[in-house]
Amino acid sequence: MRISHRTSNICWSLKLLLLFRAFCEQRQSVLCRAWHILIRALARHLIFLINPTNPLLVFSPSAQPDTPIPLLIPLTLLAILIHLDLGLLLYPSQSTLTITPFSYLPLCCLSAVSPCMSILLGRNWLTVAWWSVTGGVVWLAHSVQCWIDKGDRSIMELEGMKYVAPGA
Repeated sequence: MRISHRTSNICWSLKLLLLFRAFCEQRQSVLCRAWHILIRALARHLIFLINPTNPLLVFSPSAQPDTPIPLLIPLTLLAILIHLDLGLLLYPSQSTLTITPFSYLPLCCLSAVSPCMSILLGRNWLTVAWWSVTGGVVWLAHSVQCWIDKGDRSIMELEGMKYVAPGA
């Protein structure tokens, strides 16, 4: 039994539609998880702004709190602004503002200021880890965005491979 070109095109289109739908659902799930991590990190930094004690000290009760690093408030505000900028990068279509977010490279460089300062000042590893949270969130957001872009390119390539039989 021979399948006509029209039937073949319909099957290909259905497969492509199902693949695209699965990709969109997975994309939303990953974006939702990244958004939750971003919101949690933002909330932790907002709380840190009010009560500047390292929240990671609960994981090592024997560790003594370090003296705060210089420029504590400005560096915390910088971390908060980086989180807000990442929100604009992850959901550009949801933003009603006309603000253009920074790309990932400047955000990565800005988020490295606090951990580098902690290392240079000889702070303990929990303090360095706390100030590295923002860099970790930037890396996570960039990885998610790269994964989504790669999936979009794959879908475009699949659409380009679609068999078209005019007149069939």
